[in-house]
Amino acid sequence: MAGIGSVDRPLVSDEPMSVARAFVDDVGMVKGSRALWLVGGSWWVWTGGRWKVRTNEQMERELWRWMDGRWYGVTGKDGSVLRKLVPRTSTVMDVMRALQAVCEARWDRTPLWVGVEGPDARTCVAFEDVVVQVTGEGVQVVRERDEKWLDSMVVPVLWDDKAECPRWMKALDEWSRGDEKWKKLLQWWMGYCLLSKRSYAKWLLMQGKSRAGKGVIADVLRTMLGWESWFETGMGELGSEFGLDGIEHARVMSISEFHEVDSALGAKVTRVLKNIVGEDGVTVNAKYEKARRVKVGAAPMVQSNLMPKLPNEGGGIGTKMLVLPFTVSFREGDGTFLPDFGLRDKLKAEMAGIARWALQGAVELEANGGLGWPEPDAAERIRTGFRIKNNPLDAFLEARFVRKDDGFVTSEALWGEWVKWKKENEVKMQIGRNFLALRLEEESTWKIERSRKRIVVDGDEQQVHFYRRSIWQVSVQWIGPL
Repeated sequence: MAGIGSVDRPLVSDEPMSVARAFVDDVGMVKGSRALWLVGGSWWVWTGGRWKVRTNEQMERELWRWMDGRWYGVTGKDGSVLRKLVPRTSTVMDVMRALQAVCEARWDRTPLWVGVEGPDARTCVAFEDVVVQVTGEGVQVVRERDEKWLDSMVVPVLWDDKAECPRWMKALDEWSRGDEKWKKLLQWWMGYCLLSKRSYAKWLLMQGKSRAGKGVIADVLRTMLGWESWFETGMGELGSEFGLDGIEHARVMSISEFHEVDSALGAKVTRVLKNIVGEDGVTVNAKYEKARRVKVGAAPMVQSNLMPKLPNEGGGIGTKMLVLPFTVSFREGDGTFLPDFGLRDKLKAEMAGIARWALQGAVELEANGGLGWPEPDAAERIRTGFRIKNNPLDAFLEARFVRKDDGFVTSEALWGEWVKWKKENEVKMQIGRNFLALRLEEESTWKIERSRKRIVVDGDEQQVHFYRRSIWQVSVQWIGPL
């Protein structure tokens, strides 16, 4: 069949809006449904049974190719004649702007249903054959997957509610040493990543020995989600000008390794991490395109052998952290735990079973309302280390003091506890004696206040400094009633 704009079927006119509509009718429709949308500044094209994201530059090239060789009709004094549509830079730019007006959707985020009613898209997951919904009661098939479900993520297997994954379950036992909380946390997390719902505001730290399973888990999750839904970066890239280019439609932001960084880069990375976890807007810069402020639905996941160094003022980023410790190394010739060099291929062959297992974790997460995430006992040691390294002042107060309505601590006792705590935890932070209280007031979340009072110590009345706050107060030892 001759395409729109051929000699046999000329375009109605060469006006940009008319050409843009003809382009949509010719290449942007499938089975009578729209197969071309502009959502949140990104182009979505249905091709090969998948929705693909295209940039403005890619769409412009497509327009150049499509407009070449097109004809349009003109009515003159001598009747209707055909003229060739000659694409030029200015012509293509005009049609491109018209195409944006024609295809711009009212939605700003995916996934979503197009032209059909469906359940909350944030709780739905697409497989090769169907779209399923996850609730606290289980997993239900919603409908066959087609262009009506707009999302780039498709689990690359058919949905099978009876699929098993024996090698995966064995690997979980090996990595966790049989810790049921460890396995449950990973199950909930992978289920969380499959969904696009991010209201639970969590990020995962996988920290511990090398060759312990972190990379294999990331590889399995990446295969399940697909490259279009996986954003991989590092500390340096994350803090760079174009470091977030490509993250707009990702389910997961994978940071492969944290390392020591200067304070400026660390503050920037922490700010980006906080904004993504909290579903606040981030600025995405792409080369040759205008910067955009977007909300990102990616769940941050960090793989690190060392303790991450991140500014944690106020404890904000630390309170949203989930910890999955890795204590067993599978280095070649390491003795008890030997590597399985074919493990990744074996696990990919069990993808249907692993996906079902992960969705069961999502079911439990939804039933729990995102509360009470399971964590293994070994996670507390890592969490304490994270607080000490990234917010030592809060870590000190939490370790040495309790909050009491009618308590106080003298400056002498405060300084003495600080010196002992620093030595016990090998903290290198240097603060002068006269500045400790000031730093605690300014940087800790306890909001400590200074005051003076005359009290009796060893029979002598003395004026001492002590520290308290208006609602909650701190006390390491009783000096006397206020």
